[in-house]
Amino acid sequence: MATEGGYSLVSWEGRRFPGLTVQGDSLHILLDVLQEASEDLRNGAIGRRRIFSR
Repeated sequence: MATEGGYSLVSWEGRRFPGLTVQGDSLHILLDVLQEASEDLRNGAIGRRRIFSR
């Protein structure tokens, strides 16, 4: 279907929704961002923040 940056959408016959493949390094960055956000929430730091500034 489509490839852009560190991910691709793929479509298989007979499947209702497309699949998403993600490069390992892109997935690692996303995991880091989610872990930082989780820490911030635990610590009460819930102000506005740009999370995709990398």
